[in-house]
Parts: sequence; C-alpha cells; structure tokens
Amino acid sequence: MPQIPSELTDAIVDHLHADKHSLTACSTVCRAWLPRTRHHTFRSLHLKPSTTTRFFDLVDSPLSTIAPYVQHLDVIRTYGGGGISWFTDVLPRLAIFTAVQSTTLTLANFVPLEEGLTPVFATFQLLTHLGLDRCRFKSFAQFADVMCGCPNLESFASIDLTWSADDAFSYSTHLKPSRHPQLRTLNLCGDGKGAVLNWLRLGQSPPRITELVITLIHWEDAKYIGAFLRVLGSSLMHLEVDVRSDTAVSSVSSSLLAVFSSNHHLLEINSTALP
Repeated sequence: MPQIPSELTDAIVDHLHADKHSLTACSTVCRAWLPRTRHHTFRSLHLKPSTTTRFFDLVDSPLSTIAPYVQHLDVIRTYGGGGISWFTDVLPRLAIFTAVQSTTLTLANFVPLEEGLTPVFATFQLLTHLGLDRCRFKSFAQFADVMCGCPNLESFASIDLTWSADDAFSYSTHLKPSRHPQLRTLNLCGDGKGAVLNWLRLGQSPPRITELVITLIHWEDAKYIGAFLRVLGSSLMHLEVDVRSDTAVSSVSSSLLAVFSSNHHLLEINSTALP
C-alpha cells in the first residue's frame, strides 16, 4: 500500500481542527498522525479547580504526549473554587508546558507564594503574551518578579491588579527593573495601571510600545499615563483612552498634545468621559 504524503495527511487533520471526536479517531490511525492531532487537541488548554486533578493525573502518565503541544494556557480560579491554596499548588506544575506562547491567569492569588516567582515563569521561554485578570499580589515587588520572569513578552494585558503593600509608586532599589525590549502592546484596565506604567517607564530600557489601550482611568493615574506617553514618543501608533472623570480627561489631554507635537504617525484616540 503506497504511503500517503505527510503534507496531505496534515491538511486532512487541519481541516478537522474543530472536531474533537474526529481528531481522537485520527490519533489512533498510526503513529505518524499523532503529532498533528495532538497539535489541535491540546493547543489550547483551560484549567480550573474542577478539572485539574484528573488532568494532571493524565499528564503525569509516563506515556503522556500532551505537554509539548500546549501553546495557549488559561488558568481560571473561580470564586470559591479549589480553596485558597489551589493556585499555589497548580502554578509550579505548569512548568512542564515549555511550549506555551500565551497565557491568561484569572483570579490568581499570588499572596501565599513566598519564593521568588521569576524562576517559575522563566520556564516559559516562548511566552509572548501574558494576561492577568483580577490577580492579587502580596506586593508590587511580587508583580515585578512575575514580569521579570517573562522577558520576551510582546503584549501584556491586565484587569484590576491589586497588592497588599502600598509600595508601587516608590521606585526603590528592592524592585527588579523592567527589561522588556520586545513589548509592543499594552492593554490596561481598572486598578494597577499607574503603577505598571511607572515601573515600565523607569526600567533599564523603556519598551517601544506601538499600541496602548487604557480604560477606567482614576484621577491619580493621570500623571503616570502622561509621563509614560512622553517616554514613548514616536513609537506609539495606536492609542485608546477611556476615563472616569473630566479631571482625568484634562490631565491626560495635555500629555496627548505633547505626543502629537513630536509624533507624525497616525494615532487613533478614543476618549470617553464615564459617569
């Protein structure tokens, strides 16, 4: 029986990328079909407290072939789900997914983690996108530790980041400096925006952001946004700003004028005063 060219079998499997039942059947045809089916079956994983025990039992099997195929990872700690230690227990186990290119952590509680987080995240050498959704940190220094473990980020998104210690705006020597030369896209919403922008601005080499989206600005964030915009200068190509009050609008607008005067590139700006 003549052998079917791999280009043809790959095209067939790719066509079935959304059909989990057919992908499972294809994976049992022969060993040559297994890698392509694994690519589609496990390319994107969503972990939550109700599924992690059975999933890691499968991953821990000596016959498991899952880990090298995971490229996107969602880790979601539902409200009240898994107990307070669930994320603390799961995070170190994620280090096996060395091919992950993007990850989003939802309701992650970093507070109980005492050890440095840079080595944990450093296992994700291919990670280019990081999303943090309503995550809580013990201090801003702990947040900086996470970010420093991901030096190859091209995009970062956050929603309502909080930390227990109010040390985010006192840029002291105990903070690890930002070093993200490839970071191009920032999408910041809710709490923690000003502190993140201040840390990035004062890093070893401020990133050359081309797309910046900032929503739900508080009055106290305005001056940090303005300072960050002045550092970006002509690298900025797309800007969206949604603010809470007329006071914030006025403060940010003066910074935007400074950017306009030195930037000949196209900027798309959406400013909306929210009640």
